[in-house]
Amino acid sequence: MSIPIPTIEPVEVTAGDSLTWSISLADYPASDGWVLSYVLLSSSAKIAFSSAASGSSHLVTVTAAESALWAADTYDWQSYVTNAAERHTVASGRTIVRANFASSTPKKSTARLILAAINAALLGTGTLTQRMLEINGKRIERHSPAELLAMRTRLMHEVAAEEAAARIAAGLDSGNTLLVRFR
Repeated sequence: MSIPIPTIEPVEVTAGDSLTWSISLADYPASDGWVLSYVLLSSSAKIAFSSAASGSSHLVTVTAAESALWAADTYDWQSYVTNAAERHTVASGRTIVRANFASSTPKKSTARLILAAINAALLGTGTLTQRMLEINGKRIERHSPAELLAMRTRLMHEVAAEEAAARIAAGLDSGNTLLVRFR
């Protein structure tokens, strides 16, 4: 029966960051030719990398350029050592790869995208008087400015609710003001 080896692998990393750690494995020293390798698996990606010898320890180094290619996700991982034809699994765990905000694009919800389209349509259709047009049997219908305004109001409330939820998730107040009068 083998005793579990405590792990020092990162539990959470950010894609695009440099990673370095060193592990000493008494039964599998790097100085005896053992190479420590890792495989990370998510539902959509597989990542593999190996260590380098640093005396008898295994020095794991992942460059920023390498980790920048990692997709944000939760990964299960296994580490194993190899030496010639021998292979032994030494540890396993779970790591979360977070998105790198510096290289990410802003996320827009469907409500925000539709709201932007409605605002653009309202700017361009302020004088629209014809709601339906038929040319050569093809019918084109447009929403009236009143219908667009009604949809805009509903979507503004939906976007405000999204913003409040995001603020609460970030540990801030919702941004809503509640006024109370005592008598």
